Formats: sequence, C-alpha cells, structure tokens
Amino acid sequence: MKSNQGLAVQVLAVWVAMLGVSFYDFQPFLVGGFVTFLALSEAQAGLIATINMLGACAGLLLVSTRAYHWPTSRLILGALLLIVVANVASGFALTFETLGACRFVGGLGEGLVLAVPVKLAARFGNPDRLFAWIMFGQSLYGVAGLAAAPYLMDAFGLRGLFFGFATLALLTIPFFRALPDDGAPRKQSGRTVINTRMVLVFASLMILYMATNCVWAYYERIGVAMDISASDIGLALAAGLFASMVGALIAAALGGRLPRSLMMYVGVGASALSVWILYLAQDLAPYVASVMLLFGATGFVVPFYMGELAGVARTGRLPIAGYIVILLGNMLGPAVGAALIGDGSYSSMILGALALALIALVLIVAALRWAPNPVTAAKPGVEPPVGRNADAGFDADRRSPGRRRG
Repeated sequence: MKSNQGLAVQVLAVWVAMLGVSFYDFQPFLVGGFVTFLALSEAQAGLIATINMLGACAGLLLVSTRAYHWPTSRLILGALLLIVVANVASGFALTFETLGACRFVGGLGEGLVLAVPVKLAARFGNPDRLFAWIMFGQSLYGVAGLAAAPYLMDAFGLRGLFFGFATLALLTIPFFRALPDDGAPRKQSGRTVINTRMVLVFASLMILYMATNCVWAYYERIGVAMDISASDIGLALAAGLFASMVGALIAAALGGRLPRSLMMYVGVGASALSVWILYLAQDLAPYVASVMLLFGATGFVVPFYMGELAGVARTGRLPIAGYIVILLGNMLGPAVGAALIGDGSYSSMILGALALALIALVLIVAALRWAPNPVTAAKPGVEPPVGRNADAGFDADRRSPGRRRG
C-alpha cells in the first residue's frame, strides 16, 4: 500500500464500520417500531434485537476463525450483499418468526462487515486512536439517523429504515476493492498471551455492554413512559450519540498520551453514573443527561479496551474477539431487560443495568491493577506508536522496519 493511500483507507474503514452498527444505532426506534407496526410484545421486540446481535456475533466469529485469511474483497462484497438482501426482506416481514430470520442474516452481514476495519485497525501504530475514529464515525452515523428516524417511520414505517440500510450498503459496493486485499495482517512480533488480565478485560467489556444495551434497547419505551414526545425522544437519543462522538474525539486526542488504565476507570465509572441518573429521572432534562453521559462514556472508553487488546497481538484476532464480546453483551442486554421489565415500570430493569455497570468497573480495576500484563516488554497502560509514520497509514511498520517495537 502506498503511503498516500493511508488516509483514504482509514476513511473507508470508518465508513464500513458504520454500516456494521446500523441496527444497533437505530435500535430504540426499531424496537418501538416492532411494537407499533407489527404488534409484537415488548419482550418479542427485545428478542428480535437479540437475534440480530447473535447473527453479528456469528459473522465476527467466522472472520476470527475460518474466514480470517479470506481476501478482504470477498468478505466485504459478500457481507454487503447479505445486508442488502436481509434488509429488503425485513421491510416485508410481518411475523415474529420471519423477521427474526431476516435479522439473523442481516446481523451476520453486519458482523462480517465490522470485522474488516477492526482487523485493519489492529495494525495501526496507535490503535487507540484509530478505534476512536471508528467510534466517532459510528456515532456520527447514529446522530444523523436517529434525528431522522421518527420522520422516516411516520412517512414510510419500518420499511423506511430497512430500505435505507440496504441503500447505504448498495452505495458502498463500488468502493469495496479500495481496502487492502490481503487475507491476513502483517506477522506479529511475539506470542499472543491470554492470561487472567485478558479474561478480566473481556468479562468487563461484555458486562459493560450488557448494562448499556439493557437500557439502550428500551430508552424509547422509557421516554414514552415519562410522557416525553417522540420528537423529543429522537432528539435526546441523537444528542446521546453526539456525546459519543465527543467522547471518541477526546479518546483520539488522549490516546497514547495518558495512562490507558486511568481512561478506562473514568469511562466505565461514568457509564455507571449515567444509569443511576436514568433511575432518578422523572422528566426530559435528566433523561437527556443520562443518554448523553452513557454514550459519551461508551464512545470514550471502548477505544481503550480495543487498544488494550491490540497491544497484546497486532494480528487483530483479539480486537475481533473484543467485538464478539461487545455483541454478546448487546445480545444479552435486551434479554436481561425484557426479563426485568415490570408491569408498566422500568425501575427493576434500570437497577439491574446499574448493578452490571458496577460489576464491569470492579472487573476492569482488578484486571489493570492486580493482574499481570501478558506483554512483559510493554509499558502498562500505554501502547507506544510503531514507527515514525505510525499515524500515516496501516502499513507504517512495513515502511520503517527498523523502528518496529515488539
């Protein structure tokens, strides 16, 4: 790859990563739409969200194992076609069973699409920073989409959203060959070591996303229960994703400059605080504050989780596994929420999410303070850039082999 292609590849990688979170970014309105337009119960709507996440987990797992060495062009093209077909079919689905099957296939395509930029980002000299830009792009996509979602659904129903997802995937197909077409990233230096620290990091990440998605899937329903208008709910959720953009920008600015462990403690702690604010909320102002803090914290902390995993092995397998863990948390979160919803009350569900967030905080503190670092030569908490031109592109190390650091 030529050096002047580095920025273009990063931009395309961010765009592709955005497509991989379409269902997740729009989930509150999709879950509400399943109830309103398809007459599904709230529990059934939450299970549809879980099925979509299960499909995405399957896609990521496929890339991390059997499809890991497939050419990028094959992965991207196949995934984009799956997304198109599944979303068009979802627009015509009328039953729980049919919609569930369509969303599993759509989630599979999203997982395959998402794995490619994750694998590429792990090769970047400062992985925290590029993962932060990926989070920024995904949040920007969600901000624009959630602001428009109420109007699209009023005009076109659920089909307006599903056909929109299919159109974006179609528009990406002409550019899929621009990504580097190597089946596997550069050879890593050193062994991939999984020990107590990594297990605790994975567990903390999954439980954090269980807490986040437990409430995220039902934020629209919680707002309705507070007698907040649909337009205000849409703007509140868009404001939350705007806060995620701000959090990701702060992470991009601080990546590699401050101890990673400190950034992770702050981010997970802020997530727990946001759920507590939602529990106390009675009207629009604290509702908006909770959404913004939750997603600002998530946009901020996830790049550091990914950087911690990428610092162990630059093959990209651990960050891909990290996204599988995230999707497992996303998959289990709505199911936990559905189990905890009372008759017309969301208090038990919110308290359950708060307990999960606090467990995630305890686990990440235990991982980073007391568990040994598997990369003995690395400075704890900071992954240094690789090569003088580390931020110029994914293959900076190849251009400066003498500066490679293990």
